[in-house]
Amino acid sequence: MLRAEGKLPGLDGLRAIAVLLVLFFHQEVLPFGWVGVQIFFVLSGYLITRSLYHTRGLPIAQYLKVFYGRRSLRIFPLYFAVCGLFAIAVALGARPGGVAQGLPYAVTYTYNFWHASSSFVHSKLITHFWSLCVEEQFYLFWPFVIFFCPQHLLRGVLIGIVAAGPLLRLIGYQVLSIPQLGALPDTSLAVYVLTTSHIDAFAVGAFVSLFPIGGSRKGALSLFAAIVVAGLLIVAFADKNSSRPANLGTFGYPLGLPDGFAYVWGYSLLNLFSAALIDCIVVGKFAPRFLDNRLLQHIGKISYGYYVMHYPVQSVVAHFVHQSLVLQILVQIVVTTLLATVSFYAWENQFLKLKDRWFAARPVLSAART
Repeated sequence: MLRAEGKLPGLDGLRAIAVLLVLFFHQEVLPFGWVGVQIFFVLSGYLITRSLYHTRGLPIAQYLKVFYGRRSLRIFPLYFAVCGLFAIAVALGARPGGVAQGLPYAVTYTYNFWHASSSFVHSKLITHFWSLCVEEQFYLFWPFVIFFCPQHLLRGVLIGIVAAGPLLRLIGYQVLSIPQLGALPDTSLAVYVLTTSHIDAFAVGAFVSLFPIGGSRKGALSLFAAIVVAGLLIVAFADKNSSRPANLGTFGYPLGLPDGFAYVWGYSLLNLFSAALIDCIVVGKFAPRFLDNRLLQHIGKISYGYYVMHYPVQSVVAHFVHQSLVLQILVQIVVTTLLATVSFYAWENQFLKLKDRWFAARPVLSAART
């Protein structure tokens, strides 16, 4: 049965952990830290679906206006402000690698498609925007799924989407392998940045939002054990002649999951575990004191700005701090936290205050049947 709407305990702490995983991944000290993005996708499916379900009784025009209006006020002000600053820098003659080429795709939320192409140029300032584009593309169709799907069919539809995820990735891999298509030579990475590769992440998050599984710690631990065992098997048996062989530092989960066909099934395992973990956290069955501590709560609260700014901050810090990687990371965390905090309270929050004024809606509650 759908949980009552309101602030859910522990999820800010999970956001903090996810964004810190990505930060350490980009510092190349945590090779599996990219899974933080996967957690974000599942969490997004959980929270967005929860919000949509509470308003699905509204007329379709008002339902869409409320959703897209509130999302725009949350996402656009910071994102386009940062893109605007980069555009000004380029116009003034700055030539940071990959920014001038990538900005047109970033501002149109198509960066992930460009990322999957052979013309892609990596940037340590905006390449991480690909995941924000996936999120935005998810927003384009998911409200319609929740609104138009009959309530009695929702469970089956969500299970079907989750089950279809591996097939979509397999098809995506085969299509992107066609030389004439002009895709990124690293096909597994090209598959990774496509929205179709993560539709099951959003769907499994949606499922536990509408149909909670009771916070099963045993289930979450079983899925975690399966992830570890599968990763170790990849490390042990992956083709050592592959272009990016598995190594123990990744625990069998390098970016793109190229070995052992993990690009097909590996994301499914990570998504299912993330969903089970979220379900446990919400009912207070997973480290509630740790996840609710003030520091993690604060980083989770500002996690959107933290994610947007952490990679540019890393580049700037690396330019000025040369003493040690540890010092670079410490300075990056402090600076990113300060910038994201200022951004949230001085900029983003000014738009967030408008959400209830401009796009308020009386929730229409109707419990999902289990």
